[in-house]
Amino acid sequence: MRKIVLLLFIIMFLFGCAYGADYDGGAEPDQESAATPASSKEPALLNIEVGHSEDGTVTKQDVIKAGLAAGLCVENEDRYMDWKDTPYTVTFAPEAVKIEIMAFYRCGSLVGMTIPDSMTELEKPLGSLNLTYITVTPENEVYKDIDGILFSKSGDMLVTYPRGRPSSQYIIPDGTITIGWDAFGASNLTEVIIPDSVTEISSSAFSGCEDLSKIIIPDGVTAINDYTFNNCTALAEIILPNGLNEIGLEAFQGCTGLTTVTIPSGVTRFGDRAFFKCENLSSVWFTGANSFDFGDKEENQHLKVVPTI
Repeated sequence: MRKIVLLLFIIMFLFGCAYGADYDGGAEPDQESAATPASSKEPALLNIEVGHSEDGTVTKQDVIKAGLAAGLCVENEDRYMDWKDTPYTVTFAPEAVKIEIMAFYRCGSLVGMTIPDSMTELEKPLGSLNLTYITVTPENEVYKDIDGILFSKSGDMLVTYPRGRPSSQYIIPDGTITIGWDAFGASNLTEVIIPDSVTEISSSAFSGCEDLSKIIIPDGVTAINDYTFNNCTALAEIILPNGLNEIGLEAFQGCTGLTTVTIPSGVTRFGDRAFFKCENLSSVWFTGANSFDFGDKEENQHLKVVPTI
C-alpha cells in the first residue's frame, strides 16, 4: 500500500514540474517579455530606396519610380499617382546630395526617412504629414538628428520637426539658436517650449500649427518674421519679448483664438495684414508711443489700439 501511495506522489510531482515549465507566472497574455524579439510582434516596415538624377538631386519622379517598383502607388485615370495606405520608410541611393522641394508630395504613408552621409541640402516642406522620424547617418557633415528630429550638424539650428509625431509638447534643446524656415509647419503640437538660447525664429516656422495654443517667445528674439504663426487657429495666448522691434507680414494672420495682444514698446514696424482674419482679436495693448505704423490699416481696422502709457 505504501508503495502505491509513494508511486502516486512521484507521478503528481513530475506532472507539477511539467506544468510549471509551461506556466509564465501570471503574465498578461499580450505582454511582450524582454526576450521576445520585437519583430515577432511588430513586423518591420517596408523600406524603399529612392534614386536620384545625375547631379544627385532626388526629384518627385525618382520617388514615384521607387513607389511603383515597390507596389506602393499606381497611376490613376487622370495620370496622377494614388499612393496606398501601407506605411513605409525611405533610404536613398549612394551619392544623393539634395531632396527637391515637394519631392514627397502626397506620400501620406511615409513615416520614416534616413538621410545619408552625402546629403547636403533639403528643400522643404518634405511633403508627408505622417512623417514621424528623420535619422541621419553619423558621417553626414551638414545634418544630424536628435531623437528623430532634424538639426544642423552643430545643433544650433532646428531644421525640421516631423509633422506626424504624436507628442503634444516639445521642448527645444538648450543651445539651439535658430528655428528654421517651416520647422514646425502643420505639426500636431499644442505647446512648444523655446529656450532662452533661441534668438531667431525664421519665417513660417509655426505656420499652420492648428493645435498650438500657447507660446512664450524668449527675450533674445527681436523679430517675428513673415508668416511665423500664420493660421495657428488655436493660439489663444502669446507672450512677446521686451526686445522685440518688428512683426512681419501676415505674422499672425488667421489666429482666430487670439482675443488680446500686448505689443512691447520697442516695436516700430508692423507688416501688412499682421493680424488679418484674427476675428476674435478685439484689442492690441501697445506699451510704446501713442502713434505707430500698424501696417495695412484697412485690413486691421477692426482692432482697437490701446496705449498703456
